[in-house]
This record gives sequence, C-alpha cells and structure tokens, in this order.
Amino acid sequence: MQESTYRIRNWSEYNKALIKRGSITVWIEEKTIKNWISSHHTCRAGRPAKYSDEAILMMLILREKNICSLRNLQGFVQSLFKIMGLDLLVSSYSHTLLKPFA
Repeated sequence: MQESTYRIRNWSEYNKALIKRGSITVWIEEKTIKNWISSHHTCRAGRPAKYSDEAILMMLILREKNICSLRNLQGFVQSLFKIMGLDLLVSSYSHTLLKPFA
C-alpha cells in the first residue's frame, strides 16, 4: 500500500493549529476548592482524612484524562494551584487514596 502525501499549503494556519494543540484549559469547581480539606469526621480511631472526597476525585479524573504517573499528577496540580494563586496543599503521590484500587 502506498502512503499518500499531504502537502501543507498554508504554513501560518498549520503553525497556529499546532500551537493550539498544546493549549490546555482546566476548570475546577469552586465547591471543590472550598471543600479541598476534609471536614468529615468518622468518629473512629485513627487519623482522620485530610483531603475531601471531591479533592481525591478531581485528582483521579485529571490522572485518567492526562494518563500520567502519580508524581506527575502531584506536580501538575501543584502548578495549577500556583497559577490560580491558591494556597492549598496537594496530596502526596504516595498517599494511599490516590493509588489504583486492587
């Protein structure tokens, strides 16, 4: 089978399309930001959950969509918060709640 060749005729538009391909838009709901730290108390022994379910779910969705490792995910969310001017802690990549379910 012979490969067909595609000739680019408008380099200006082609370059703009390649630049747009690298663009990223992420929308984080205000509810998730406000409830980032868990306020849920289980009344059980042991350390209470630090991050809310919304926070963990948001990070897992970002991980699934970006197909990245847990370390990359931690850095990605930290950089998002820095750009947004938020002073929120991000769950560590070694946090058990972010690991895939067995």
